This record gives sequence, C-alpha cells and structure tokens, in this order.
Amino acid sequence: MGRTLKYAFKYSLPMMIGYIVLGVSFGILMVGLDYPWWLPIFMSIVMYGGAMQFASVELLTASFHPINAIVLTLLVNARLLFYGLSMLDKYQTSMPKKALLAFGLTDETFALNVSLQVPQSLDPIQVYLGVTYFDYFYWVAGTVLGVAAGQALPIDYTGIEFSLSALFIINFFEQMIETKDYFAGAVGITIPLISLLVLGADHFMIPAMTGIILTFAWRFWHKSKEGVR
Repeated sequence: MGRTLKYAFKYSLPMMIGYIVLGVSFGILMVGLDYPWWLPIFMSIVMYGGAMQFASVELLTASFHPINAIVLTLLVNARLLFYGLSMLDKYQTSMPKKALLAFGLTDETFALNVSLQVPQSLDPIQVYLGVTYFDYFYWVAGTVLGVAAGQALPIDYTGIEFSLSALFIINFFEQMIETKDYFAGAVGITIPLISLLVLGADHFMIPAMTGIILTFAWRFWHKSKEGVR
C-alpha cells in the first residue's frame, strides 16, 4: 500500500498546485462575499465539483429558481456522464470502490487516470483511488487555506473566479493535443461561441451545453451505427 500511495502521490503532483490554487480562490471568493466560513469548506467536502461550486456562487446570490438551478446543475455536470462511460473498463472493481471513484471523478482526475499506465507490480484500482484521494485532498485543503486567508488578510478578489476557467483551458488543449480528437475541441469552441453571439452572456450557457450534449450523442449514435454495419 505504501508503494501504491507513493506512486499515486507522485502522479497527482501536477494537479496539486492547480487544485490548491483553485480551492484557495474559491475559499477567498466565498468569504469575500460574506458567506459563513464553514459553507465553502462544506461545499468542497460534499459537492467536490469546481465548476458547479463556482457557478453556485451566482445561484446563491441571485433570485432562487429551482428549475433553473436543477437544469444548470445537470448540464454543467453532464460531461461527467461521458467521463464515467469511458472509464468503465478501467474502473472494474467492487461497488464501494466504484462509488468512491465516481464521486471523485473530476475533469482533472479524469485527465490523469484515463492516460495512466500502472506498473504491473501495483494494483491499478488502488492507484486510481490514490490519485482520486490526493486530488480531493488538494481541493479541500486549498479551500480551507482560502477561507483562512480571506478572513485574515484584506484581499481584493476581483477576477479570482477566472482561475477555474484558466485550468479548464489548459486541460482542454492538453487533452485535444494528446488524444488528437480535434472534433471534440471544435465542438467545444464553436457551439458556445455561436450561442454567446446569438443569445448574449446571460442566456448562452444552457443552450450551449444542450447543443454540445446533443452533438456528442449524435456522434456516439452515428459511430455505433457504423460499427453495426
């Protein structure tokens, strides 16, 4: 187990700085908006979803519309469905471990585990769990540090929410270059851009996410149909 955790820790190091910085950003942002100190920590422990946590900041400050909140949550996290499907072969284990791996499946953890080639001397599932655990720890620890910093220091948090977008952009181009899947990259850029230009910044997100999901569903169906032939 010691060798497994050591290997998983080393492999997760590229995400350590990014996740801690993002967690700090989230903690500072929430404290700066006068939320109670425990709320961002609780959200990071229970939700553990960077994009949805930052999006929920807007939901908490705006007028509450249950349907909009539910739809936005489903659409923002819909990409995780495709992540999960692509990890089914790798995550062949017991249900409790599958549940932990599913809970910890984020964009960054997916990017690490999907390309991970585990040495034969180590148990792959334990390595995947280790990477998932360390990423989770970095995020929660970063949030705690952010809350502490936000309470102790006079910090101007203007623009700090962009840190998550910056990490997504880096992961987006890294995955596109590594997988050579330029269709996915083109869809991810084109549909949101068209939605933004047509609908404006206040209304483009849900139509853009819907368009992306439908496009990939069509692509999946088309490939399945070709495979049958």
